[in-house]
Amino acid sequence: MAEPLRRLHPLRRRKIIKKSIGCAIGLLMLGGFTSLFVMLWLYGGLSREMPAWFVEHRDRLALVWFGMWGVLLLWNPIYQCFYFNSYFYDLNDRNIVIRKGVIARREITLPVSKITDVYVDQDIIDAMLCLYDVHISNPTQSSGQFAHIDGLNRCDSEKLKGLLLDRINASAAK
Repeated sequence: MAEPLRRLHPLRRRKIIKKSIGCAIGLLMLGGFTSLFVMLWLYGGLSREMPAWFVEHRDRLALVWFGMWGVLLLWNPIYQCFYFNSYFYDLNDRNIVIRKGVIARREITLPVSKITDVYVDQDIIDAMLCLYDVHISNPTQSSGQFAHIDGLNRCDSEKLKGLLLDRINASAAK
């Protein structure tokens, strides 16, 4: 049995960083704003009358609050590591299979004969991390959402694109 396509053209571990950056920025912004209001509330900046229980335990409450945000910030990179390890893609003579997800696994199988477009692109974070995404489309709506392999280096993305185009052309010639 041949090597799966993922082993021949592997994802780069920088993909974990890419997927974690957006979540971390969002959590830091949300956490910063909410923490400001919570701290003002706990330390009496928003209200003159505070219950005695809050006054006695406000340092512990602040520690729990920031601990909760710390756990949320660490959760996403851990989840992304599991996501990275579960990401699978392979190509045979008739189909390309892409499977991803940790908790809710999704799989898409696209017949090579139905593929209409293969292209490589980068977003701004991809460019900073030297990553490329290979997009595969066919006339179905789900291919636009799920049929892409993201996190390849330039060489592997071009080879994968070329391999797919060769299979498409061979399928069309039959």
